[in-house]
Amino acid sequence: MENHCCIFAFYKKEEYDVKCFLCLNKEEKWKQTTGQDEDENMKIIETYGNYIEKWSNENPGRARWLLKTGWKAQNLKFRFAPDKRLMPAEQYLARLMMDTMIRPLERPEESAIVSIFTPCEILQEAGLHPYNVEGFSCYLSASKAERAFLQQAENTGISETLCSYHKTFIGAAQKKVLPKPKCIVYTNLTCDANLLTFKKLAKMYDVPIFAIDVPMQQNEDNVQYVADQLRKLKDFIEECTGKKITDPTSGMRMVGRDVIGFYAKNYPKDYPEPESTVRLIRHKRKIEEVPVIMRERAEGVSSLSSVRHSVYYMIKVSIAILVEKWR
Repeated sequence: MENHCCIFAFYKKEEYDVKCFLCLNKEEKWKQTTGQDEDENMKIIETYGNYIEKWSNENPGRARWLLKTGWKAQNLKFRFAPDKRLMPAEQYLARLMMDTMIRPLERPEESAIVSIFTPCEILQEAGLHPYNVEGFSCYLSASKAERAFLQQAENTGISETLCSYHKTFIGAAQKKVLPKPKCIVYTNLTCDANLLTFKKLAKMYDVPIFAIDVPMQQNEDNVQYVADQLRKLKDFIEECTGKKITDPTSGMRMVGRDVIGFYAKNYPKDYPEPESTVRLIRHKRKIEEVPVIMRERAEGVSSLSSVRHSVYYMIKVSIAILVEKWR
């Protein structure tokens, strides 16, 4: 049944439940909802991917232009002719993610290559846009342009068993289709391929690199160990960008009547400090930082007292800031 879309309907007639099973051909369902033939649509995507692969050998700059132009065209479709099968939230997410993929192609000098669990709110604070290896490779694959990049990476000695997403990104970088970033920031979370991929990319692009080592065991010492690395990350980004990063996570705030009214209607939940700061800036409110002396906690424990909560914080706040920034 994998090639069909199934719909079930239930009727009650003469006190008997009658189950009616309606099976529609997948292509017919596609036509009903989009007005397009699915085979024709896939042929267009495959032709698009074939040209990107072909031009990546002959003219990498032209291949990058085609990649960017095609994604921009798709983004216009997302905005003005969205897929009717998707809910409004899914349509918004499609636009948001396409914006995220296009930005590094347009402004690579303002982008930082990152892994999937890099705490990107610190990069955003310095004006650096996340250039995500896994996400970018996923979009290259959806564009039917990954084959040449996978082969390129393997031809240069990258193991066949390495993560396909990482291998796709490495191959595209080797072919010079993907532009040089400002820097690279990654963690060792989830995938051992991180330990190879990002060092190789840093050497290839000749850019500074920063690694965040997150221990597997959850205890107070390890939490402090990660926190110390995040403070060093702040110094690293300041050195790379020349921009001073202050404290985007401070919960000690003084606001006027206007902002109190604004917060009453627009205050985010669950680790709100960085997201609410971005929200105020987006609504052109004036923000000024004043140094204070902070004492040690008298009682209670931090909400980030475990590695699990720290990782959740990184992911949640990064996504929230990204969504807020592109609203």
